[in-house]
Amino acid sequence: MRLSGFRINFKLFALALAVVLALPSALVSATPSQAFADYSNPSVNTVAQMRTDGSLHVVEQRSYDFQEDYDAVTWNFTGITDKQEVEVASVRVIQMDAEGNIVRDWDQLPEVAFQSAWRSFLDETGGESDEVARAEEALARQKDSSDAVELPKSDTYAFDKRRGELYVFLESTENSTVIECDYSISNAALVYDDTAEIYWDYVPAQPDVEMSNVRTQIQLPVPEGAEVVPGTNVRAWGHGPEGELEVRPDGTVHYFVPEVREGQYAQAHLLFPRSWLTNITVQSKLAKSGTRYDDAVREEASWTDTYSWGMVNSYSLSLALHALCALALVGAVAAYAIWGRERRPVECEGATAEGAGVYASGEGPCSAVVGRLLRWNQHSAADFASTLRALGHRGVISISQDGDSVGDVRFRITPSAKSATLSKVEQEAMVLLFDTVGDGYQSVSLGEVQRFCSEHPGWAREAMAKWQNVLSEEVESEHLFDARSRKASRWLYGIGVAFAVLAAWQLAGPGNLPMAGALLATGVVVAAIGYCTPRRTPKGVQMAECAESEARAAQASDGQDGAADWETALANAFGEALVA
Repeated sequence: MRLSGFRINFKLFALALAVVLALPSALVSATPSQAFADYSNPSVNTVAQMRTDGSLHVVEQRSYDFQEDYDAVTWNFTGITDKQEVEVASVRVIQMDAEGNIVRDWDQLPEVAFQSAWRSFLDETGGESDEVARAEEALARQKDSSDAVELPKSDTYAFDKRRGELYVFLESTENSTVIECDYSISNAALVYDDTAEIYWDYVPAQPDVEMSNVRTQIQLPVPEGAEVVPGTNVRAWGHGPEGELEVRPDGTVHYFVPEVREGQYAQAHLLFPRSWLTNITVQSKLAKSGTRYDDAVREEASWTDTYSWGMVNSYSLSLALHALCALALVGAVAAYAIWGRERRPVECEGATAEGAGVYASGEGPCSAVVGRLLRWNQHSAADFASTLRALGHRGVISISQDGDSVGDVRFRITPSAKSATLSKVEQEAMVLLFDTVGDGYQSVSLGEVQRFCSEHPGWAREAMAKWQNVLSEEVESEHLFDARSRKASRWLYGIGVAFAVLAAWQLAGPGNLPMAGALLATGVVVAAIGYCTPRRTPKGVQMAECAESEARAAQASDGQDGAADWETALANAFGEALVA
């Protein structure tokens, strides 16, 4: 038969293990959903053409999967220099149902003049319909009507040139929506003496929106009869999330990125012959001078090497940390197997179990020690009550009820107390009850004890802590708990804390949420095993088994657990004063 104390520890361990198994995914999703837009872009398709004057003409289609109704969505442009300018030619919208059937064909949206008051209003509301309505109501309640903001009617768009943001005002719908924007970027190509170069964010950095299945095609202005040699006269690189890149013989560069998460961006970097730009302006020719091709190739090679080394180091560190997690878990299980497993208890024979039966009967000085044993050395004011009960059985004190309420129970020192031999635990219990609480009187009621604890909590806490320390010394002298297992437990707790620190470092430094979750989960599991590792000595096991048997026998014969009402009330009075 397993010990009840071990069953309690095992339940706590199982609960901790169940919690930490879900911890990594909980960490990944720890950011509140309100921090992100309630829509995603499940697909993005872009076709761009580099014109011979150095401008880039772009037609981009973004599909929107809305979880909430939106009055406006924001379409921003990043990576635009002060020498470049975005011009929006047109915006149109199409809507489809869940089966992909068109419920609203392409609708060309008219442009409206942008108003600067929309900036902060849409930043605060995110364009979500409910938030917009609440913000409009709040502004309407203000006395100063000049603060009112009026958005344009649905199915229109406006372009904020200063911030490079396009606002598309929609009619609320539950259908999937595709928005197409036709725009151009002037001076998109940087012209040098030996090459032309493009840096273009084909997926702009957006802090709150996730994009998936991003396909981008860039058509270079290849003159008739010119040959495209990938890696020689045409070179292409991609910056941002992992994806695919292909330079085709017809001069088109294809990018595919399966996922661009919130806050990320995807950038295209191209080099192609300067001679292909036959219509560039004089200003573009004079904007850049000198050679660039070799430097650009070296920069990309350096970034690639740095990225490769960073990936190697990241993988090596991740592999080492995973190995460390596995080693810690194996070590913790081994420590438990060596120091945490209790020996099978010896069968209890009559009254030879080190006086353990007194815990149930209250007829001996070791009842508090046995109480600690059954609670795995956890402090409890119930042990103080059981000590008084034992003193009452021995005739050292008398316990009587002078009235109808539990608070009328009175403790009195009997004349025989002068000749009684008391242990240090009992002596300190008498001091606590009659000197500290009773102020030197030889009679104290339970009601007086309760008033003392409520009126002087700090004093009561200090007195109870002093008595609990004396009891701890008595428990130590009895050698009921294995010292090596407790030492192993402290080491496991330390290892658990170390893994929690490593998890915090991974979270604050590299920002690797899954790795941080694995480290933290390992730390919690190791600490949980450490909690279960302390074991009782064979003497402690035998005493606990016999005490439980005596308690069950007393309960079966008396029909109750043997604890009087005054014991529970006394333990509750000191409950808040207990220092565990």
